[in-house]
Amino acid sequence: MEVSPEHRLRLYELGVRPGSEFFIVNKAAFGGLVVNIAGARVAVDRRSARAIEVEEIA
Repeated sequence: MEVSPEHRLRLYELGVRPGSEFFIVNKAAFGGLVVNIAGARVAVDRRSARAIEVEEIA
């Protein structure tokens, strides 16, 4: 992920790590995303969300 160290730490704290699975619940009004990670709904700001590379799985 190309993101500042503080954003990277925050994403890791939320459970967003290479190989982790999550799904988008909805797009937040502030331009970020609300995602479900391991059963928890988490808001991710726009800058951090844009730094996440994803691969769709079926």
